[in-house]
Amino acid sequence: SGPAEIIRNGVDGLLMPPEDTDALAAAIEQLITDDALRQRLASEAFRVVERFGVEQYFARWEAVLRREPAESVK
Repeated sequence: SGPAEIIRNGVDGLLMPPEDTDALAAAIEQLITDDALRQRLASEAFRVVERFGVEQYFARWEAVLRREPAESVK
């Protein structure tokens, strides 16, 4: 559950089922051989920091403490 809350599969990372070594090996091979995919995932990964960075974290906590809807936090 945790990684899937942060990583968007195929957008800013790759997700595999737990303990599926074949899927992990295939994903690693795909990243090794597909330069465009590797570059795209790397550039999109910076947006993860924007969504889950310190500023967003504290803004969401403030919204909780003020009982504001999370959607109002930017």
